[in-house]
Amino acid sequence: MNSPPKETPVIVSLKWPEPEKDADPDRVPSLRELRFRDRAPSSPAALAKAGVKFAFSSDGITSPAEILKSCEEIR
Repeated sequence: MNSPPKETPVIVSLKWPEPEKDADPDRVPSLRELRFRDRAPSSPAALAKAGVKFAFSSDGITSPAEILKSCEEIR
C-alpha cells in the first residue's frame, strides 16, 4: 500500500474499529482484523512521526464522553 504524500492532509476517525455487535459468536476473527483493531489507535502517532498533517473526526460518535475515551486510547 502506498502512503499519501506528506503534503496531503489526512482525516483520522476517532471511532476505532470494533467487533460487530450482532456477529456470530462462534466466528473467530482473522488475524488481519485483530491487528487492524489493535493498531488503529496508533495511527495518529505514526502519521505525526512521518510528518503528515492530520485532523481528527468524531463522525459516528454519539457523546462527548466517547470522544474523550477514544482520545485516551491513542498511543
